[in-house]
Amino acid sequence: MLPRTGKLPEAEASHCEALAICRRVFEPVHPKLAREINNLAVVLDDKGDLAGAEILAREALGITRKLYGAEHPDIALQLSNLSSILQTRGDYEGAIATARQGLEMRRKLFVPDHSKWR
Repeated sequence: MLPRTGKLPEAEASHCEALAICRRVFEPVHPKLAREINNLAVVLDDKGDLAGAEILAREALGITRKLYGAEHPDIALQLSNLSSILQTRGDYEGAIATARQGLEMRRKLFVPDHSKWR
C-alpha cells in the first residue's frame, strides 16, 4: 500500500483522466492501457473503493494475459495487487489462491532452474 499523503482524490482524478486518454488512444489490448487500469486500481484500493479496485485489477489482468500469455512479470505483479485487494475485502481463499499463482510465476520467471546445470 502506498503511503497516505492526503492527496488520494487528486491521484484518482489524474489516473481517471489518464485512463480516459488511454482508452481513446490505444487498442483495447495494449500494455499502456493495462498499466493505467492497474494504476487506478491501486489508487482505488488505497482510497478504500475495494469493489472498484477489484473490477479494474481483473480487467488489467485480463488485458495483460491477452498480451503476454500465461506467464509474464506484469501478470505476477497484477496478481499480487489483486491478492491484496481480495484480502482487504475479506476473500481470504481468493487472496491466497491469487497470491500463490503470483508466487509460482515469480519462481518460474526469476529463480533459475539449477537442475539444468548438472
